Amino acid sequence: MPSAKTTNCLESVNALVEERWAKVDHWKNSSQRQRWLATALVEIEPRLRKVIGYRHLPKLREALKRELNIEATTSTGSKRKVA
Repeated sequence: MPSAKTTNCLESVNALVEERWAKVDHWKNSSQRQRWLATALVEIEPRLRKVIGYRHLPKLREALKRELNIEATTSTGSKRKVA
């Protein structure tokens, strides 16, 4: 299983996405690029393995927000301070 100690899992995803993007010569706009990326990720998802400790990622995110004093943006666009 991959772990977050190395960048191997990210490099693997980048390589798989690149296989699907290699023949695209022109993007009309960023929205189109996002749709292509989402499609590529859905296609490669069955080939990916879970990262060791993936269940702890929400805890890590919250700890980083607290440590870095980052404000989170709500779905309505208003900012709230993460305590």
